[in-house]
Amino acid sequence: MIVAVGGLVHEANAFAPPSAPDDVIVIPPEKMLRAFAGTSTEISGFLDAIEGEIDRHDLVPLGFAYGESGGMLDDDVALALCADLVDRAEATRPDVVLLALHGSMATPGIDDVEGLLLGRLRARLGDSCVIVATLDWHCSITSDMVAAADLLVGYRTYPHVDQRDRAARAAHLALRIVDGSITPTAAWIRPPMIIAGPATSHQRSPMRELLATAAEIADRYPAVIDWSLCPGFARSDVPLAGSQIYVAADGDRGQSDDCARELARALWERRTAFLPDLHSVDSAVEFARRAAEAETSAPLVLSDQGDNPGGGATADSTVLLDALVDADVDRAVVCSLWDPTTVSDASRTGVGGDFDWHGRRARVVQLADGRYTMHSPTHDGVKRSVGAVATLAVDGIQVIVTSTRVQNEDLEFLAMAGIDPLSAAVLVVKSNAHFRAAFAPIASRIVDVDTPGLSTPHLDRLPFERIGRPVFPLDEFEWNP
Repeated sequence: MIVAVGGLVHEANAFAPPSAPDDVIVIPPEKMLRAFAGTSTEISGFLDAIEGEIDRHDLVPLGFAYGESGGMLDDDVALALCADLVDRAEATRPDVVLLALHGSMATPGIDDVEGLLLGRLRARLGDSCVIVATLDWHCSITSDMVAAADLLVGYRTYPHVDQRDRAARAAHLALRIVDGSITPTAAWIRPPMIIAGPATSHQRSPMRELLATAAEIADRYPAVIDWSLCPGFARSDVPLAGSQIYVAADGDRGQSDDCARELARALWERRTAFLPDLHSVDSAVEFARRAAEAETSAPLVLSDQGDNPGGGATADSTVLLDALVDADVDRAVVCSLWDPTTVSDASRTGVGGDFDWHGRRARVVQLADGRYTMHSPTHDGVKRSVGAVATLAVDGIQVIVTSTRVQNEDLEFLAMAGIDPLSAAVLVVKSNAHFRAAFAPIASRIVDVDTPGLSTPHLDRLPFERIGRPVFPLDEFEWNP
């Protein structure tokens, strides 16, 4: 039995500037298995499940392409990435294809890149090949995806700490499909709602309770073999964007349909509980002032909700930095700002030197090459290279400035930049929720701050044009699955 493994992961924020081709990192087939070995990623999960089930030489890596969430890639770039995977798969004629996908990849001319990819794989490989894919918590499932794949398996956590486990589950079920022990029949429902922000974390209410309810619902249907309840990506402006329910039952379409309807109803009934509840910048600064005056080894963490590069934002807003400086807050660290020009200026100036930075004097504290190994549960073991990094001291505040857009979700990023997080009174992170996996254990408190930007949880501030309407919270209406 030949099993082909690969991935394509990019989340497209429809309101962000276009992504460039070199924003996508491509890991070729010959390097893919080594790159992900022992990590908390989907590829490791696939390998966990198939180890011992097939001969090593029957495992075929297809390659893996991924990029930080951002604006849409060009059509040609996306089509080339899909073509590479499809051509390699066709050349090996696999019995099983296991793919790690995002589910919210779109381009100006392609609303559903994953559906196109899966459809082309099915057309080339035929119905006898089992095609199973994992999907991100922020996916947009489509009819093309459902039709082309034998099974779709979504994450159930945010921060995404279950990628490896869900991928192992997907691979395990794929092998059961091959041996004939299960025949998945899938039901898919898109509740007309888009939700975002801290409340969608599986660690917090109302999502924590909703997922518990979902598990209880699914347990009542003995034929159900897997279910996914995904909030979707709220900055995707394509017709089928929004929350997603996907249920697979073993040979029983009635059970998958009924279970999916119950899950959709449970999500819809809680829709207003997901509306954002954030602190103003002024109140966040007051929390920071008190933290800086206190004697504690546990830092206050301020989450810059509007400017999260992990949600496609530009990561260059100084709103919180400016407010902290104006309030004379010290012992604070801003991690991080995307400003390649400043990194270049700092490199020319050298460690210990001063230069003018946006009307302020900035001293270069450290320069780094941006290489580190992640230890957060979200990507444990993954080696990252984010380009040149400069750590500056600005009016008593340390600022990590990067040459690429980076969502800081790992304490090793701070260590690479020369920062001891426990020596800070205040840490500012540009992340909606992923940071919690690593930062929550060391934080005295986490404050989600209502800042401007392309990742704001206040969705009425975004210029939606193409998303299917009506949709909550942009419209008020009744709906029943």
